[in-house]
Amino acid sequence: MNGGNNVDCASLLIAMLNQIGIESVYVNGTISIPLETAKNLTGATNIESVLKILRFWDPNATSNADNSQIILKHTWVRSKIDGKIYDLDCSFKEYSYQDTDEEGNVVTKHI
Repeated sequence: MNGGNNVDCASLLIAMLNQIGIESVYVNGTISIPLETAKNLTGATNIESVLKILRFWDPNATSNADNSQIILKHTWVRSKIDGKIYDLDCSFKEYSYQDTDEEGNVVTKHI
């Protein structure tokens, strides 16, 4: 997590948006992320590892009853641009790389 946590990312985004005249504020809430998305975002391969990583952000991060969703507290940005309200979040980044399969075909894998 070299890029800071969700509050750090929101702070930087708010500062940049305010600098160019876009009204922006913090929003705090609880979000639900599909387990497969959480695996991709963290690079983890199982729910226990996903939760261990995400508990750096929210020590109380948990899963729903069937373990299909990860639930955690989160901070993002709400901006007003040309009279419209937008929720912005730069703290989640998906990663992928290219590899070859057994037959030599190039495939993209999400980590």
